[in-house]
Amino acid sequence: MSASSEAQRTGAGCLTRSVWMLGGNVLLAYLLFSVVHNPARPLTGTAIAYAATIAAMILVRYLDIRFLSGETADGQPATMKHWRSYSIILVVVSLAMWTLAALLSRG
Repeated sequence: MSASSEAQRTGAGCLTRSVWMLGGNVLLAYLLFSVVHNPARPLTGTAIAYAATIAAMILVRYLDIRFLSGETADGQPATMKHWRSYSIILVVVSLAMWTLAALLSRG
């Protein structure tokens, strides 16, 4: 078993997959919930935390693929094409959800 395959199956690989697949999404959902239930101006600490979480998720996914032999959600080897698709979808969906949360908070 190669060192990168071993990293994917041990702590580093499991941690990175947990961050981009679960932890980041849970944090985004929490921040959206906060926006809906606590209306505020658009550029607040919540907005900055939301953007930082998205950036962190993209970075962690990159590190997972580039250095830890990252896999897709169904266990196939991931490529930079997967990373680009993930990044674009994450940003578009996250912006749409933020917009929806901001609209719901007003009304």
